[in-house]
Amino acid sequence: MSTTAGAGSLAIGLTLIVLGGPLWFQPVIRFFAGCVAVLLGVLSLPISNVGGFFVGTPFAATGGLLALA
Repeated sequence: MSTTAGAGSLAIGLTLIVLGGPLWFQPVIRFFAGCVAVLLGVLSLPISNVGGFFVGTPFAATGGLLALA
């Protein structure tokens, strides 16, 4: 966590986890949470070492798109 990539990865991961809870219990905000999840998934590519080695980006984008659907 001593580098900017580590801090950025932590912030993106925690934000995605925090957005997942309201999707279960407050489906009214699904559009906002879905958009933010897709944005964070794409943003993780340059910030956190190629998006968690191409594993986190597809999961974040898929989850965000499912929330938007």
